Amino acid sequence: MNGNVDDTYKALCVKECPTNAPSLTEGVSIESLEQIDCLLNSDYSSCPYKQYNTNQLLGFCLPEISSTIEQLSAVAEQMGQTDNLTTLIVSASKTWTLMIYMAIGVFFITLLYVFVLQWIAKPLLYISTVFLLFLLAGLGVFVWLKQGDYEAGTQEQQGMMGGAIALWVLAVLYLVFLCCNWRNIQMAAAITQASSDFLSSNTRIISLPIMTYILMIPVTGMWLFSTTHLMSIGTPVYVPNSYVGSMEYENYIIYLFLFMLFGFFWIIAFMGAY
Repeated sequence: MNGNVDDTYKALCVKECPTNAPSLTEGVSIESLEQIDCLLNSDYSSCPYKQYNTNQLLGFCLPEISSTIEQLSAVAEQMGQTDNLTTLIVSASKTWTLMIYMAIGVFFITLLYVFVLQWIAKPLLYISTVFLLFLLAGLGVFVWLKQGDYEAGTQEQQGMMGGAIALWVLAVLYLVFLCCNWRNIQMAAAITQASSDFLSSNTRIISLPIMTYILMIPVTGMWLFSTTHLMSIGTPVYVPNSYVGSMEYENYIIYLFLFMLFGFFWIIAFMGAY
């Protein structure tokens, strides 16, 4: 290093890579940590503290992957960190097992839904249609009763009264719409029933979206790879109290990113359609 205070990265030599560092999640303050045995240079007036475990790789001391997320979470809570990227990493590290269980659960729920769809498709359509009518009317009654919580003549009381009347008007219009289009609704119910029968007798069709998602993985990976390289073309900007900095880009970089984003959505939509 040349000792320039504007250098983005500063390094110093250590006797050995730090290990056996205490966890910051245990309530240990940074000031009470053990200092690293180092060789000072113009960038450092004192040796840093041993805050996390490291492994030696190609002459550098790199943080251990197993403890990095834990330390990021602890420091983020202590600093009141609101950085979106840090929050995403910490949240994913704490909930990845739950997300896997949810994905498995959604798959089996889909299988169950396809199996029972042939019996519940038509009743579900009629029930949801009538339920919406009662929901509008019930909300109108609820809002009308809530106006009693406010003094008569106040803006809040008049707003509640107007909201209740508006909901009842919507309910009446919806009822008229149902009466005028009841034959069309019956036809839609019959089409839904026929579709559910076909889907229930051809359960292998469920594999189509799964295969589509699998095919989207390499496309998404290629797009992320190219976009990462594109967005690295810029000027780094230091952001105080943040794990990550910011980048300033020229206009042509933004235009290229928008072009690539449009292309990505277009390809994904094309694959989803076919």
